[in-house]
Amino acid sequence: MLLRGGGLEFYNFALGGTSSIQRLYELRRNKAIIKNANLIICESNVNDIVASTLSEKESLPFNVLYRNVQWLYKELYALNKKVLIIIFPTFNNRINNLHRLLCQKYNFNVIDMANYYEINNLKDFEPDHLHPLSSYMKKLGESIIENISIFKLGKTNTFVNDNPTFEIITPNQTQMISYKNITKKTFENSLFKEEIFILKKDGTMLKFKDYFDFKIIAIHFWNNDISGKDWYECSFRTSGVMIDNGIEHIIKDCGCFNSVQEIQNVNFKITKNTCVRYCDKNIPRKEFHHSAAVWDNRNNIIDEIGIIAFFLASPKGNYHTETIDFQALENENIIISKDYDFSYLIPPVKFYKEIIDEYCCLMDNKKSASFLQQIANLNHNLAKIKIHNHLSYKLGCIMIRNSKSLLGYIKMPFILMIVVLAYKEQNKTNHF
Repeated sequence: MLLRGGGLEFYNFALGGTSSIQRLYELRRNKAIIKNANLIICESNVNDIVASTLSEKESLPFNVLYRNVQWLYKELYALNKKVLIIIFPTFNNRINNLHRLLCQKYNFNVIDMANYYEINNLKDFEPDHLHPLSSYMKKLGESIIENISIFKLGKTNTFVNDNPTFEIITPNQTQMISYKNITKKTFENSLFKEEIFILKKDGTMLKFKDYFDFKIIAIHFWNNDISGKDWYECSFRTSGVMIDNGIEHIIKDCGCFNSVQEIQNVNFKITKNTCVRYCDKNIPRKEFHHSAAVWDNRNNIIDEIGIIAFFLASPKGNYHTETIDFQALENENIIISKDYDFSYLIPPVKFYKEIIDEYCCLMDNKKSASFLQQIANLNHNLAKIKIHNHLSYKLGCIMIRNSKSLLGYIKMPFILMIVVLAYKEQNKTNHF
């Protein structure tokens, strides 16, 4: 998406619910646009945490996450641009430290919200750590724009970009077997406009014409089923695609979202026999994604799947298979250089919290005072009702009323007897 303001242009390529692999994919896909940018702002720690630790079914292996983040940061470094990394207040020190470590390595600019929240004991303040409150995030965005000139270039000509060669292959660039039920559509929303190739059940099968021994590292899906309304409903309407290379197969499922999903099988390669087709719901899955709840009995399978592109990596290049002590990384205290730490641009959330707490305390007292008065009034009325229902109270009232005339005195014994009998009958009924 292109935004304009203050003489600057801003592009947004980030997708919700997608990890670092999607940022890497967009860097490659939009390289011509990004290389003209004055500042590149990137955030991935939230969705990396969701994919690897918060999503029990997806459970993205940490070696895959580590590889993807390493690739992403090296590609950002190779652009030789000002890069700003925002570490959102989602708390997993292993993943957050991985981002901090690479920011330190390449001298990227950093706004560390997670660290700010921890230092100021604000972890319980945020109602949704995946989606910080928009009011102060807007303020942070304004501060970044106002201070865009102060951000610095990272290290230059220090590291060799030994990443694999990344290729993005659309279905149009593959060989189509059986042109049955071929459909192309254009899906569009407020952020994205994409050409989608629709694979249907018992329809077209795709084969890669080249790229043998390349690895499929991700697939860009977009299922746009109109039945989905909210996130949960969309995640319960899924379809899958099978990629079979003649030796093994991978199945990836997508809910009704625009989503880039990494392949968790790091050894899967394209061969001359590799084919792609719509996947039947009855075939067991080994890889999952948190936005495609195929494991849930509420899930409904739709009979087509939308594919935008396949994201490939060449066999040659650094796949970051080194042995890492992830526990040591988690416990490491990584300090970002003051020259590159711009966390002071974070709005005074601690001060906001103090104001909110004070306001809530005052309002709670007012609300509780009113509530306590209502309880007192209720208790008073209940006490009055209880007294008025006593037999002695009823008999006393009758005697007072009927003692004011001779006729009243004459009727009084009969009325008292009727009230006593009625009271005893009522108590007998209530007892049972």
